[in-house]
Amino acid sequence: MRKAQGTDKGVWGERAIVRILLNLYAERGGILIHSYEYQTDPTKNGNIKNHDGQLYLERLGDSTEIDVLYVTQYRVFPIEIKSYLANEIRLTTEGISGCATTEKSPIHQNEMHCNHLYSAIWEAIEADPTFIIPIVAFSTWENKPIIYDNRSEGEREYIHVCNTNTVYETVKQLDTPNHKRIDLDVIDRLLKRKRISSDAYYPVSWRK
Repeated sequence: MRKAQGTDKGVWGERAIVRILLNLYAERGGILIHSYEYQTDPTKNGNIKNHDGQLYLERLGDSTEIDVLYVTQYRVFPIEIKSYLANEIRLTTEGISGCATTEKSPIHQNEMHCNHLYSAIWEAIEADPTFIIPIVAFSTWENKPIIYDNRSEGEREYIHVCNTNTVYETVKQLDTPNHKRIDLDVIDRLLKRKRISSDAYYPVSWRK
């Protein structure tokens, strides 16, 4: 697992969003985890990467990590957090541009995380992937970067994009009842069964 360093802007961005989501956790309960490292499903693919314009699937190891995982009685939110020094960032179906060169898009990365997470918790969500709502949150300083989301409508509806200033409202609006409530005790047991490590694990809390 990546260990937090005090000067790491990515870690500070993650911690800022954890602090924001602790307000929702206090209001609505659930389970909140920072840096959830868990066992991968060997039958699932790794990240989609872009090398010199060519897309390929990476070979994934035995574990992967979700920056922040928030589970409520209604939904499961895997949140990928990125802190880029850039004025503008553009998201497309193929990847990301405007920031430092990167081989993998946070959109593709979060989709991969969801696939492997589903394998871990499918029993708790009745094998219904609509319970899982992936989010990519960009850390912002002085309202930068500006995000231009040029993905298709279907892609935008599947993986949601927000920033530090809007993550609270984004999660709150998406936390809508599904056809049943998630048993937090059951999903907690499944998450712990697959967990390798985490920086913080806020336990099951039942609220309205």
